[in-house]
Amino acid sequence: MSHCDREGPRQPGVAALVIAAGLSSRMKEFKPLLRLGGIPMAERVVRAFRDAGIDEIVMVTGYRATELERALSGVRGSRRPDPAVTLTDDPGQESGLPEITFLRNPDYACSDMFTSAKIGLSYLEGRCDRLFFCPADIPLFSGETARLLLKERADIVIPSHTRKAGHPILLRADLIPAILAYTGKGGMKGALRSLPAERVYVETDDAGTFLDADTPEDFAKLEQLLRSWTGSF
Repeated sequence: MSHCDREGPRQPGVAALVIAAGLSSRMKEFKPLLRLGGIPMAERVVRAFRDAGIDEIVMVTGYRATELERALSGVRGSRRPDPAVTLTDDPGQESGLPEITFLRNPDYACSDMFTSAKIGLSYLEGRCDRLFFCPADIPLFSGETARLLLKERADIVIPSHTRKAGHPILLRADLIPAILAYTGKGGMKGALRSLPAERVYVETDDAGTFLDADTPEDFAKLEQLLRSWTGSF
């Protein structure tokens, strides 16, 4: 399994939705820009999708939105549908990241991740055939894993490692209206469970699919995993 940063074959009709709007309250530091092996976690997620050949990447921001958007806006042409975002890119600067569309959750301080997910899903409705969903604090899944999921044609495709379900989750875009209409408990997980949809779990050797960074202890586990792959930072 490769975790290097490279561009894979293009995946037309496939988008990726990354959620990075939360307060990072349990971590005590701003998780999306917390550096893991010298690279911000949110950037690692974006790079993995780039490795998988995903061109349409949407990130929902909220807390410290301008700072995060600026950090990930090195690509010429990054789109900001929210007119309140007025960042200026240097057209000569190329970070190697794919083009990103930034959307903002203005109620990030008093809403949950599902609210942010709905903002992204509403934007992507009608723009793609399938989409990946991933929080920005699950930074070490590989592009190879994403490509493996794309080989499946089920409504919902979920990576699994040692029988632990993880991210990114691949969804058929025609599920978006039902997810947007869901008002029950459990947020995104509850919405997906409520759907009468075919789901497939794909077993992988990618431990990065289920390790998140909610707490400093979680982050230490991510550092340990990355060190086991690279030998150092």
